[in-house]
Amino acid sequence: PMLDNIAKKLLANQIISNTNHQHCFLFIGKNATEEDITESICKLKWSAIIHESDNFDYASKFAVNDKYTDSYILNQNNPIPNKKNIPFIYFSDNDYSSFQFSLYGLLNIYLKDLRHLYVIGFDLYDPLLNLFTSKNSGFEGKISFFGIDDTITTTKKELLEKNYEVYNESLDEILIESTVDNDTNATNEEANVLFFSNNKQHSIPETDLISTHGIVTLLNRGLLENNLPVGKTDLSRAFEKFLESSTSDGPQWYAYSKSANFIVERGYKKTLMSVTETALNSGLMPDGQKYDNSKSIVLMGESASSKSIMLSSIAVDVFNAHKYPVLFIDPTNISLVFDNSDETFEKINILMERIEQCDSDVKILLIWDCSALQINNFQISQKAAQKLNRYLINRGRRFILLYSSYKYDLSKNAKDITSLHLTNFTLLIITIMNVQMQICISITKNG
Repeated sequence: PMLDNIAKKLLANQIISNTNHQHCFLFIGKNATEEDITESICKLKWSAIIHESDNFDYASKFAVNDKYTDSYILNQNNPIPNKKNIPFIYFSDNDYSSFQFSLYGLLNIYLKDLRHLYVIGFDLYDPLLNLFTSKNSGFEGKISFFGIDDTITTTKKELLEKNYEVYNESLDEILIESTVDNDTNATNEEANVLFFSNNKQHSIPETDLISTHGIVTLLNRGLLENNLPVGKTDLSRAFEKFLESSTSDGPQWYAYSKSANFIVERGYKKTLMSVTETALNSGLMPDGQKYDNSKSIVLMGESASSKSIMLSSIAVDVFNAHKYPVLFIDPTNISLVFDNSDETFEKINILMERIEQCDSDVKILLIWDCSALQINNFQISQKAAQKLNRYLINRGRRFILLYSSYKYDLSKNAKDITSLHLTNFTLLIITIMNVQMQICISITKNG
């Protein structure tokens, strides 16, 4: 159905806000004509433009309001998103088998975290449709299609099943209804990532984070405050995505906002939060010993005990307290467990060093939801987490590692375990030769 004027106005304002304050990308399909590339579209602050053509003549149309374009060929470059010097990426030939693979790789980098792709002039019979609708594309909820023919119902249904937004109206039809200004004075500042440390706000250019995309996410204001669901329809769709994707696709950060209120706290959440805060503050643990900052905290539990959701909730709570930066390792990156090379760990180390440049007294909460990888083997994830812990400690980083795992037989791995039994879960202080090794919170499904 066509949108009414109020819906168009709300959507237009949201698009302009998104392009102003986060990385958004424009895909120009082969059905687009020069008349489709309107002033309203060109004035938006795109972070990159992808044109399904070997013609880069359209690039000059986007060089407005002190913005410039740099041309790239798809198969040869993965340029860094930039709102000032906009990468204009065009296809060098019509070899779909070649650039479909290249486009997937590019979008996989670009559409991490709170990023969005807007598509105009797309041909629903285009072979590229398979890229967007494939089962494991990973782009769910991150793409909006405009000017889609409503009569091709089967294809439209495929797009909607991927949680894409699909509109009959052209993007220009939507934008002319806007009531906000997309011509702010901000240039590169809107691409900064804003986070907190010791109750002060700091910023890092997002270009400094490009090397860690797909490895670790720095929780930031844009990630947690933008694109929040509004209204019954949005909330309903967001809740469905939250239920479907929290484990397989990693944290759905919008779900932890007060406006969404999707989270039902488990009985162990307060204890987990208390132990985490005590560790960050180098305080006394429940056994009366001061926490050893070189040790990790482990949340152990069976499948379906809400470990992933509670770890994400802890991450947001710590972020909102504004005292400690939070890094959340991508739980879908299974290679980190089986191929935990020093090269990958060094990228996390460099990001921590970059945060330390903003605040030399910083201490970081590092969270790794190992159990979300569906590896029902504690030893594998434990070894990977402990290796990362040692690597970062040896490089002088100040942090606490909190990670999850499935349950295992603790008695085979420690000589002294202090068990504090609480309702539906057990707090375990694991020590070897009177030295704290780990804090484990062992939970049940109903905890």
